[in-house]
Amino acid sequence: MEVKNNKFVIIGSGRSGICAAKFIAKEGGTALLCDTKDLEQLKSEGFGVEETIGVDGIITHFGSNPDREDIKGAYAMILSPGAPDTIPPCVIAREEGVEIYSEIEFAYSFYKGQVVAITGTNGKTTTTTLVGELFRCGGRETYVGGNIGDPFINYAKDASEDAVISLEISSFQLSQNRKLHPKVAVITNITPDHLDRHKTMENYIAAKARVFENMSGDDVVILNYDDPLTRALADNVKCKYVYFSLKEEVNGAYLKDDEIIINYDGNKFPIIRPSDMKLLGKHNAANTMCAVLSAYICGIDVDSIRKTLVEFSPVEHRMEYVATKNGVKIHQRFQRH
Repeated sequence: MEVKNNKFVIIGSGRSGICAAKFIAKEGGTALLCDTKDLEQLKSEGFGVEETIGVDGIITHFGSNPDREDIKGAYAMILSPGAPDTIPPCVIAREEGVEIYSEIEFAYSFYKGQVVAITGTNGKTTTTTLVGELFRCGGRETYVGGNIGDPFINYAKDASEDAVISLEISSFQLSQNRKLHPKVAVITNITPDHLDRHKTMENYIAAKARVFENMSGDDVVILNYDDPLTRALADNVKCKYVYFSLKEEVNGAYLKDDEIIINYDGNKFPIIRPSDMKLLGKHNAANTMCAVLSAYICGIDVDSIRKTLVEFSPVEHRMEYVATKNGVKIHQRFQRH
């Protein structure tokens, strides 16, 4: 994607939109940063929108949608995940032949490393965070982003070919997918969600499935065997696929006798007991399977994986181990205020 001397229309002035605008300006392009909220509303969100005011290469348009003249002739439109592609600016963009990208797709166009993409209705954030920690502790140049952490565009261009990003990606972002090509893709599960946006369950499932539409050959898709909707997606996969399961002995990873077993590519061995981890619950055993498979498939050392799993603490708003008293493990729900 060519940025220098080109104009981009950014719809949505949240964290990722602001970072995209700054990136475009730095690279010699022009960013029209738009939001229907007014400046004072945007300032109150705390993402630093005031830092875009008066910056060379950034034009701000707040309080209303951009009009046709603003959009006409633009190189591309970058769409916030919070904005559906049916809003008036997107309709105009299509009429004017302006291509629409999600901010994930925009950032990916500058990225040279590997992607582990995690999507699904539940479990994305824990899985994405744990995948990143497994790679980081395994010695890889690692980034964690997408719907969590630092916006992808902030490091996409500077990351090396040896880098890996653990990318939490939503159905909204996948709806605009063009070229995103993960090495590993995880679909944790699929239950009814965001149907006000997708209209039907079929549309929602199709959006999730776009995570693997560009995968082929030795790429690997990890699917939830215990969820019939997710399991059925294997029929549409054009690369390798494996399962994870809390109930059945599958090719991939499964839980048996309170041990997580890896069963992949002719190798079968126990990796850890969930009771030895700080992550609680069967759902986190499932998240752990996804993360371990992702790291193992990409060559992270098994001993490093085990060590990281024992030390890993839950992400915010999750139950966290505190201490053991009289043989009983004590846990507390932590939340940032």
